[in-house]
Amino acid sequence: MKTFIKLVLITNLSLVAITPALAGQTIKEWMNDYYSDFDENTNCRYLVGGQAEEKYCIKLQQAKQVETKQGKRLYLLMTGNSVEETARAYGGLVGMFVFAPDSDISDGDALDKNNTWKVISAKSKIEMGSSGYAPNEWTFHKFAPNKWGFLTTTGYGMGGQFTEYFDVLTESGKSIQHNMIMKHSSYNDCEFSKVACYDLSAKIKINHKKVINGHHPLTLTVNGYDNETGKKYQNRKYQAIYKKGEGYVAEKGYPLSIE
Repeated sequence: MKTFIKLVLITNLSLVAITPALAGQTIKEWMNDYYSDFDENTNCRYLVGGQAEEKYCIKLQQAKQVETKQGKRLYLLMTGNSVEETARAYGGLVGMFVFAPDSDISDGDALDKNNTWKVISAKSKIEMGSSGYAPNEWTFHKFAPNKWGFLTTTGYGMGGQFTEYFDVLTESGKSIQHNMIMKHSSYNDCEFSKVACYDLSAKIKINHKKVINGHHPLTLTVNGYDNETGKKYQNRKYQAIYKKGEGYVAEKGYPLSIE
């Protein structure tokens, strides 16, 4: 499985956006700062970025408002696809933002033009996905007692090998932490090399009953086999724990480790 290390380094590349030293703007004004003005003809905001330095069409994927001990928080997820055909190794762009109210927020739509917000955490350009496309299926989760984030999966296949990852986005100070935890890894061309065949998969669940380093640990349940090591796994449980400066890291011995 060491053959996937180079792929991880490529797909996990992200560009940190510098948070503007401004507060008290509407969400539309904030998005105009991070991206281009909204284009009504294409329903897009545009941004040049990624490894290929290509043009991306950025759209709102999700907006979630929650109540915390610190007050209201608005979580925004933006995703963008390349406007031109690109190589499979290049991903789409993802942005995550966490806002706190800068004024009294009206009931109803948090994105109302009369509501003003200040940025708590932000990263506007995270390269993720393949062939210029960003993931489009996301779920919103509570990763800490007062912090939420987003989860999706990305994958890549070539030459009988297939790898899939859990992509976790969480707030980390003024920025956003992106972690990739391997979800599935297989090589099924057993006629060529039966010894090298393996098929391992994991399911993920947030353990809200525990708090370690300020965050809820992730439970990873593994099933499958690895002919090279001779090991089989049936509902074997492992943990991914949040570490400061690193984000979520799977425990030592996790059979789908990318290291």
